Amino acid sequence: MAGYLARRYVPGNALLAVAGRVEPDEFAAAANDAFWRWGGPTPPRTERPPPAFEGGVVVEHRAVSEAYFAVGLPALPYTHPDRYAVHILADAMGGGISSHLHRVLREERGLVYHVGAEYQAYRDAGLLVVEVVAAPEDVA
Repeated sequence: MAGYLARRYVPGNALLAVAGRVEPDEFAAAANDAFWRWGGPTPPRTERPPPAFEGGVVVEHRAVSEAYFAVGLPALPYTHPDRYAVHILADAMGGGISSHLHRVLREERGLVYHVGAEYQAYRDAGLLVVEVVAAPEDVA
């Protein structure tokens, strides 16, 4: 654990932010005083191939009053220029009570208690998740 911390928790991997009425020079001096022992080189970033998406199904049967169902699909990483389109898609599909899925599945058909969609973007890949909470007999 100590080796991991020494390699990863270095000044080049940190961001120190301040908000409010501060004097930049005084803040820099205070930060230098507080972190003077914190040193070490920042390890170079190595390029890695994007992770492979591996689909699968997990089903757990339990006697419950609500069932949870989710579908995850591969999506763009957060560095991709078209990532904002995925944000818009997720919001349109399941981004609240005005979304298409909410209107159709909850308001029109009364099949779900909750439906939502979200886009999770990471450095190497992304994930578009649609999730539903419904009565167990309505999941199919």
